[in-house]
Amino acid sequence: MNQFILKYKGDDEKELADDVVLIKSTKDLTIIDEGPGMMLVEMNVKAKQYLETKLDKWSLFPQTIISKPDTKKKIKGRTYK
Repeated sequence: MNQFILKYKGDDEKELADDVVLIKSTKDLTIIDEGPGMMLVEMNVKAKQYLETKLDKWSLFPQTIISKPDTKKKIKGRTYK
C-alpha cells in the first residue's frame, strides 16, 4: 500500500463533509493524518482508482519523502591512528 496526500480544491463545506464521509468509508484505505481540507492516507491501487472517479474537487498526490542533508561539519584530510 502506498501513501497519498488528498487536498480539497472546492469551497463548499457540505460537499467537503460528504466527501470526507466517502473517503473514510472506502475499503482498503487508512487515514494517517487529517486536517481541514487535507488528508494523508494509505491505500492500494484499487482504492486510489475508485476515489479518482468519485472525487472531482480533490487533488491526489503520492507522498514523497525528502531526506534532510547532512550538515555536520567534517574535517577533511586528517587521519587518526
